[in-house]
Formats: sequence, structure tokens, C-alpha cells
Amino acid sequence: MTQREFTIHNEVDSLFIQEQESHQLLTTYELSLISELITPKEKKRNNNKVPRPPNCFIIFRNYFVITNKDQCDQEKISMRMISTLASEAWKSLSPDSKSFFRTLADMYLQNHKIKYPDYKFSPKKKRSSKSSAKKEKRTSDETKEMIKKHMFTWNINERQTVNDPPHPTPPA
Repeated sequence: MTQREFTIHNEVDSLFIQEQESHQLLTTYELSLISELITPKEKKRNNNKVPRPPNCFIIFRNYFVITNKDQCDQEKISMRMISTLASEAWKSLSPDSKSFFRTLADMYLQNHKIKYPDYKFSPKKKRSSKSSAKKEKRTSDETKEMIKKHMFTWNINERQTVNDPPHPTPPA
């Protein structure tokens, strides 16, 4: 462990003690998880690409996965479902608990700025695939016909009639 990592871990430990005094968020067993949550993962990736720092929810999701790993392995829950469960757990967290994870994200960001001082996020434009090009070629009439044809296989609210197209679900 380098001096900088040691300092960060000590800061995290003192932060945890302050948080623990105000409310019981994590058990003593989970104290070791905090260092794991704010330490960047060493993955096999392109050496030229700097990893993006995680936000507070991503850190919470990592915490959620670590603390529920045994249960998820036993029940063979997919990562998609784990993310959904983590999202529901995040929504039910108290503001104090969320602020704890926001503080961890801020600490991670500070560490990231030290490690990569010239980092600037630059999103890549998505390439259009053949399937998305085909979707764009469909006319609205073709789409309506497909909806009518497959209407009975979808979960439809009772208020909708067979001729009404399903309402889109709002983003989470």
C-alpha cells in the first residue's frame, strides 16, 4: 500500500467513524468494504483509456453486490436483476445514508483527479448498427401493424383496448 492509498484509507476510516456516530449505516464487518469501494478496480482494459470515476449510485451498487453476493450466487440472480434490486434499495435509503455514499464518490473523484490530472470525459458517439438502420426504415404503418399483430402477447393494462397501442414506460 502506497503512502497516498494509506492516507485515503485513513480518511475513509475517520469518515466512517463520524457517520457511524450519527447513525448505524454499516456494521463493523463491513468497515473493510469502504476501502474496497473507493479503490479503483484494476481491470484488463486499453492502457490508453482512463476509467471514468463512479458516481454515488455506482459505489452503492458495488456495496450492494458485495454484501449480497452469497445470496445472489445461491439464487443465481442475474446482474441485471441485481442492478434492479440495488436501484430499489437506493430509492429507499435515507438522505443521511445517501450522503454517505456521495461523500465516498467525492473521495473517489479526488483520488481520480490526483491519479489522472489531465482526464476529461469525452463520450463516444454510438455507431448505428444494421439492426438500428432497419428499424429506422420501418414506416409508422408497419409499426402499427406489428403492434396489432402482437397485441395479445404483451402485458396490457386493463384500461387499454385491443386497438390502442401500449403506452411507453417512463425512464427510471
